[in-house]
Amino acid sequence: MIPLAGIGGVATAPECRGRNHMSTLLRHAIRRMRAEGYAVSGLGGDRQRYNAFGWEWSGLVYGLRFTTRSMTKAGVRPAAVREVFSDEAIPVIEGHQRSMTCRVERHALDLLVKKQNLRFWISDDGYVIGAGENRFSHSFLEVASTAGAEPELIMGAMERLYAGEGTIMVSAWAGGALARLMRCAASWTGYPDWCYRIVSLERLFERFRPLIEKRAEALADFECSLAIRDEEFPEAVTVCVRGGRLEIQSGIGARPLIELDAVSAARVILGGPEIQADVPPGLKNLLPLPLNVPQLDHV
Repeated sequence: MIPLAGIGGVATAPECRGRNHMSTLLRHAIRRMRAEGYAVSGLGGDRQRYNAFGWEWSGLVYGLRFTTRSMTKAGVRPAAVREVFSDEAIPVIEGHQRSMTCRVERHALDLLVKKQNLRFWISDDGYVIGAGENRFSHSFLEVASTAGAEPELIMGAMERLYAGEGTIMVSAWAGGALARLMRCAASWTGYPDWCYRIVSLERLFERFRPLIEKRAEALADFECSLAIRDEEFPEAVTVCVRGGRLEIQSGIGARPLIELDAVSAARVILGGPEIQADVPPGLKNLLPLPLNVPQLDHV
């Protein structure tokens, strides 16, 4: 599990703007996140505004669009689903979360499902969450199926809505679910996942250690140090692979040294457009790290 801190509702009263209140609060928030053990932070907002504090749109999700025709052509048959209220949906969602490759440890699901205009459909082996009232083209936020029947569940909900098409955002790391959904999509578009800031580089690498160790098994030996340049929050880790075994240490302990600002670090480590930095091939093969926050959990 990756400890992530979300930020939402950033605003300054009009008469108090221009006095660095937002800057002071965001810097305080970063210090508090570091003190409380978070590895990364996420928010949704203006890129230019939050770039100044180290947040960057990174990661990758696919926006998939389905039509009745694309589903039928792919041989998908609608699942038998029924629409329920949130109270009945909660235990079903909780019971199926383990089937999702990318998921969030939800401690307040009862509050999340109270968001405006959410709709829920359940079946014997999964659920679908939708949003909005547009019946012709419905937006789905989440789908899960223990039997790998995600397309069938979405088509079942579309049939119930009399919808001609539907859309959903799916993480690039969703594995089999993404492959099954992509097969019957009429079109797709790639998007950054969310606006992330690395709060603790060492903590992030340690949390992903099992995955990084697995990737390191097939790599040739190498070592390097990776540092984030920040006036208030500088940090560095040393990564070493010897005989397929991984070592991660705090601080600068090897060369070459790759120095990045916080924005570039988010793109390199979590995935994003290429930057002009001499990142060793060995380190590139360990990255990006698969972070995803589902749409339902965005603050």
